[in-house]
Amino acid sequence: MEASDLMEIGHVTFDQALKRKMTKSRSKFTSGPFFQLVQYQFGNFKLLVRFEVDCADYAAVKAARFLI
Repeated sequence: MEASDLMEIGHVTFDQALKRKMTKSRSKFTSGPFFQLVQYQFGNFKLLVRFEVDCADYAAVKAARFLI
């Protein structure tokens, strides 16, 4: 969910339209929202964080494998 979905921003935004135009799915199975859950613990305080990944640089990941 984008901020523009929740409130009136007052100016034109290109959130989802720009993301659709500038990114391309690698296959039909890799489209859609991608969420990741991460848990942090600081003493007795536990925090569960969910975040959405808009896009990823797969080329950089593949290049890093060859450098190791």
